[in-house]
Order: sequence, then C-alpha cells, then structure tokens
Amino acid sequence: MDYSKSANNEISESENILTLIQEDGTQVECYIIAVFDIDEKEYIALLPKEPGNEIVLFRYSLYGDDEMCLCNIDNNDEWQEAVSRLDELMEEGE
Repeated sequence: MDYSKSANNEISESENILTLIQEDGTQVECYIIAVFDIDEKEYIALLPKEPGNEIVLFRYSLYGDDEMCLCNIDNNDEWQEAVSRLDELMEEGE
C-alpha cells in the first residue's frame, strides 16, 4: 500500500467522515479508515472521498471536548512503524 504524508491544520467531525480544513481554507472530506495506537501515541488513517487519492496517515491528539490536532509524522522510523501497523489492520479486516 502507498501512504502519503500530508499537512492539514484543522478538522471537524461528522459520523465516519472527517472534513480537513487546510491552511489555504480548502476543505477535504475524508473517510476514517483506521484509528490505532502505538506506544501511547495515537494515529489516524484517512482516505479523501474524491477518486484517485491515497490514504493519508497522521499522529493525532484530542484536547478539550471536541478538538483534534493532526500532526505530520516526520520521523522516518515512526512513519514505517505506523505504516506497518496500518498494513496489519488492513489485512485483518479483509
């Protein structure tokens, strides 16, 4: 599977779809593919609804009552570990 690193700064939640609001104000609706943790860090995999897009993978944290912060995964070892775990989850779901 191919995963993309992507930078988005805000998020709003609706059922199993998240609307990412990018820095330029562009909104991207995404399906939630998986939510998982590794070593007390939480990750979320999203698939943009528009055809032809790839899964995007973020580290995330929750704060307040309904706030979510998405973070790029800049460390290559952490990225590989998160992709491996996502692959495992996707295989289990087949």
